[in-house]
Amino acid sequence: MATLFHDPSSLPYSFFLIPPLNANTGLCQSIESHGGLVSDQMFNSIVLGIPDTELLPDVKHAHVYSYKVIEDSIKEGIQMEFGDYLIHLPESEPNVTVEDHQQVVNEPDITDPQDLLDYDRLLSSVAAVENEVIPTTSNLRYFEPQEDRALREEVRKRPWYGIKGHTIYNEISKLPFFQQRFRTGDSLRERMRTLNYEVGYVYKEDPNKKGSLLLDSHGNFIRTASIKSKSRKYTPDEDMIFCKTLYQQLNFVEDERGFESVEIPTSFYDKYAQVYPTHTKESYRQRFKNFLIPFGIKNYIKYYMVCKAQGNEPKATNQANLEWLKARKQFKKWKNDKVYKLYYPDIPTEDEWIEQHWYLAEVEGEVDVIFENTLSRGLKLKNMKRNTTVQPQKKQQQEPETDSEQQQQPQLPQQQKSEKDSSKSSQLIPTSSENLQLVPLQPAEHQLKTLSAAEVEAYLNAVLEEPEEEELDDADLERQIHEILQRDAEFTKDTANNKRKRNIDESEDWVAKRQHLDFNDEPTTKLPPVYQRLARELPINLPILDKKKFFSNLEMVSPELTVKEYCVQLERLGVQQYFTLFLLERCGNNRNDVVKCIRHYVETEGKELLFLKKGIWSNKSIEWLELGGEKAAAVEAWHGEESASWVLRELEKKRTVWEIMGKVT
Repeated sequence: MATLFHDPSSLPYSFFLIPPLNANTGLCQSIESHGGLVSDQMFNSIVLGIPDTELLPDVKHAHVYSYKVIEDSIKEGIQMEFGDYLIHLPESEPNVTVEDHQQVVNEPDITDPQDLLDYDRLLSSVAAVENEVIPTTSNLRYFEPQEDRALREEVRKRPWYGIKGHTIYNEISKLPFFQQRFRTGDSLRERMRTLNYEVGYVYKEDPNKKGSLLLDSHGNFIRTASIKSKSRKYTPDEDMIFCKTLYQQLNFVEDERGFESVEIPTSFYDKYAQVYPTHTKESYRQRFKNFLIPFGIKNYIKYYMVCKAQGNEPKATNQANLEWLKARKQFKKWKNDKVYKLYYPDIPTEDEWIEQHWYLAEVEGEVDVIFENTLSRGLKLKNMKRNTTVQPQKKQQQEPETDSEQQQQPQLPQQQKSEKDSSKSSQLIPTSSENLQLVPLQPAEHQLKTLSAAEVEAYLNAVLEEPEEEELDDADLERQIHEILQRDAEFTKDTANNKRKRNIDESEDWVAKRQHLDFNDEPTTKLPPVYQRLARELPINLPILDKKKFFSNLEMVSPELTVKEYCVQLERLGVQQYFTLFLLERCGNNRNDVVKCIRHYVETEGKELLFLKKGIWSNKSIEWLELGGEKAAAVEAWHGEESASWVLRELEKKRTVWEIMGKVT
């Protein structure tokens, strides 16, 4: 399910559309298909309106945002800043009495007239915001300019923390100014990330008094451009220790696709941060969520051990293989049970391999501490005393008696120097430990079936590209003509249509035989390979679909649109572009048949991709057409010669684009 319009707690935003926006079914569908809700009440909803339009009296007390925030968010693929789309502020708000804003350090006046954030103005801004009641008509609390200014100023006053850690924002969030706005440390940290940590300067720290700032002769803070991050990057050893601790001491399950879920007690991060204080508990929690789980706990342990055996320096989880990490994150979102188990290149698939080579997992600085008494693997900490295969392995590694024994051991750096010729390039496939050769890892190319988002976009743009009217010089014109002629020549030479004609015997005996060859169509339940690689999401998100509303909106899409506009309109209803292209190809660009196929897909709960009828080319139809001979003639007679020619041209067009991209299936 799309989560574009979800709050930080993963709850959907509720939107109230001011008439006549509420009659815009396309806008409503766009909101719902991207995780939001459309409400008929303003209470606890984000109010959307049309810019430069007179508002009704009953909505003038609310913050109103332009509906374009929905369109722009969907277009960019991220939730835009709602504050940038504010078109109406409440006309009047009652004032409330609020206690004075308490500061952690002294607040002397700043008298520099050039200071854009002079402290008197800042405090007056703070007071103004404190006297404002945040409207309950919206559960989205966007950051206002006054909050950004206050946040920057508070960060400047704490240079000893740096600007990227968790501690500083947890402390700032406890100030009354931010507590009254329900700002948490995480939300403040995320806001500062959005602002690109642009604070301009910080105030000098008193070297003689910890946690205090220096003052000049006028009692003002002293600025300095020396801004320290103070955030410490994770090292491979730290990631390995973290993964080992999770693997040995916590219960986690693995689904059939190889993705892990871990049961972590609430006190675990507190204890872990006390033993390994280089990072905060919030940092460890975020590291686990953003990198360890997507990478795979056992996957990283194997990767680290293989690198050590090869004499290579392992990388941290966020750097080891970015393409592979992105691929796993994307496959994680799929609900398709057919998605296969993913592994990092050149690591073994068997989990037993970890225990057999545990001596490679020793990390300097590891502390032998039991955090949780939930051991589920029978593994002793650090030395693995219960693993009886470890010591013999170590002995064989040091004193190999025969060549066969030496071949069974991980190749150490000195062995690699003499065996460089036997190195193999890494492949993104599961590897059996029996055939494992611990050769130096090389950056693996992205060889998964599913393309990256950029590749999918490039393919769709190439297929949907509409010719522009532009002047060409002679060289470009000659080159384009040559390419067109060459492509047409290849098409004429190699298409299945010509293969069929060459194989057809025009004799009367063949005609008589053809009459006995009937074509019986079959349902299409699987996308062809090209579209499988484009399918980063399911064709239609059926679990959240309002079928009645969807079918009504589907009938309203004009069949007269260009292919590109048609794809865009259907995407707004929740139909993925790659699926629309697939349907247009198989339906001979017949928009009525496309609608029938979409309805059929929804009615069969996604089990059948195409509606069975003449003119709609199933997988079986395409297979027969490309075989040539009698089968091609039979399927052409079934669908019609004109329809067959159109489908062949479309298949060749897609194949040409695919070849240009260098992604031939």
